[in-house]
Amino acid sequence: MAQIPKPPEEKPSQTERPKIARKPPQRKPERKPKPQAEPQPPQPPANEAPGTADATSAAPGGGIAGGISGGTAGGVVGGTIGGQGRTLYRADEVASPPEPIAQTIPKYPPLARARGIEGLVVVEAVVDQQGFIEASRLRVVESVSMLDEAAVDALKKWRFKPGRDRHGDAVRVLVQVPIRFRLK
Repeated sequence: MAQIPKPPEEKPSQTERPKIARKPPQRKPERKPKPQAEPQPPQPPANEAPGTADATSAAPGGGIAGGISGGTAGGVVGGTIGGQGRTLYRADEVASPPEPIAQTIPKYPPLARARGIEGLVVVEAVVDQQGFIEASRLRVVESVSMLDEAAVDALKKWRFKPGRDRHGDAVRVLVQVPIRFRLK
């Protein structure tokens, strides 16, 4: 058998890679810190003598004058610790609107009963985080004048399962509650 001669092995030629010039590393421009104003102690109003300001105008510990000890930095004067609570939502803006859990039946006004007056009174109210009606925020939006007062008095005694936002936190919610007066 005849052997086939192997071709001579070729050594790969060493080709020189082109040298690529590297860009020098770019430095980020240095940011100079902005000068910050030094906090100034609250000044008493012009009509007050120094040292006679009330306790709410003092800001011990670098807080905000009128703020709450333990409040949220950057919070609102008059706010609550935690920063929530005073925001008012409509019933359609919350994940879970308030639900009545205890309803007081209104007393039918004797004069309205004697005159045979029936009707629907719609009262707008704010349900707080504990499920109580905020008495200062009641307003009749649909009126039957002889029945309005009885509807408002009854609604003040109602209790609700509080409304909850998308995080599950109890929130204040503006609701409209229909109260029907019907003679039997």
